Amino acid sequence: MEGSMEKGDMKRQEKYHETKKHGLREFPVNIYPCSIPGDFQNVALHWHEEMEIISIKKGRGNVVVDRVVYEVEEGDVMAVFPGQLHAIYGFEDQRMDYENIIFSLSLLMGAEEDLCTERFLFPLAREQVREPLFKRRGMEGYEAFAGCIQTLDCVSVAMGIGSQLRAQRRLSTFLYLSFTSGLKLWE
Repeated sequence: MEGSMEKGDMKRQEKYHETKKHGLREFPVNIYPCSIPGDFQNVALHWHEEMEIISIKKGRGNVVVDRVVYEVEEGDVMAVFPGQLHAIYGFEDQRMDYENIIFSLSLLMGAEEDLCTERFLFPLAREQVREPLFKRRGMEGYEAFAGCIQTLDCVSVAMGIGSQLRAQRRLSTFLYLSFTSGLKLWE
């Protein structure tokens, strides 16, 4: 795969900045089931301050992140981190169903002096991730990532008492798995 955009290029790309808020101020997370071409032809190039997890449910297509094209298929999981320029395209002859889980890292942050916030969440929020996370069946750790997605799917369907805690826990687990699988940050 080609190299990612240089850090700082994003700030020159303000015209692609998506400012839509996802979820509620008190619980900034939203799960969107989507279909290309069912809902729209493609998702245009954009970036945002939130993190986005893309889970391919059916079909095949492309996810472009920082000028790198990833061909995705059913079962694939991709995490796009804050500030990464990205787009989603289907193939002309195929339908692609996928799910977007978009959330603000503030959902997981503690106090500024909290070790987890300082060492792990602030670097993500400061757009210090070099490349997206991509997992496919058969890759090391895939089952754990897929399990997080499955739990988040269940939470989004049955939003009952405590479901916010369960979602928050799974998103934290997803980030833990991202770091332990070699997530690369800018030095």
